[in-house]
Amino acid sequence: MDIRLIMQRAKAQIKNNMGVLATCTLLTGIVSYALNRIGSPFEQLYFFLILPALELGFILIYLSIIDRKEIQVSDVLAGFNDYGRIIVANLCMVIFITLWSFLLIIPGIIKIYSYSMTFYILAEDPTISPIDAITKSKEMMQGNKLDLFCMHLSFFGWFILCIITLGIALLYVGPYIGAAQANFYRTLVNKNKDSVDVNVEPIEVI
Repeated sequence: MDIRLIMQRAKAQIKNNMGVLATCTLLTGIVSYALNRIGSPFEQLYFFLILPALELGFILIYLSIIDRKEIQVSDVLAGFNDYGRIIVANLCMVIFITLWSFLLIIPGIIKIYSYSMTFYILAEDPTISPIDAITKSKEMMQGNKLDLFCMHLSFFGWFILCIITLGIALLYVGPYIGAAQANFYRTLVNKNKDSVDVNVEPIEVI
């Protein structure tokens, strides 16, 4: 997979949408920071009950950008329209990853990458169940986990910049990473469109 091409495409796609993307990133960042400052139990409630829906909202935004559709700030809340499925999917992934992590850290990290396309699948298929979406993500990521890891690793310099700028750079880096991962997903879909069917019989998830 051509990671460089994916990143170049993502950078070009967010160029004309930075106003909306930066605003969404800033607003959700403020909410996250405020709840984290308050501490438990609000931090845990945010992680399990709010963050998954916001993440789905961002995914819907990035997929819309790829499809050359107009976006607006309120779209970041679109994930709450599919709240049940996204919460169940997130809870299942947390449980599965935690169980694998008991076998040492590496298996847990591998499963994070195995399940990384779950929210994208849910975003594009309103009929698929959370478990089937996790299973489909696992299938899609077979042989592709290292590519995604390398793409994430290529953002290391950007993360350093975010630290140096006290998080200000996240207004650009966040959308850049989000768009890159959405393009990674779409590349997988196009690559496997003849063999990947979201309605196939589910296999063992874990």
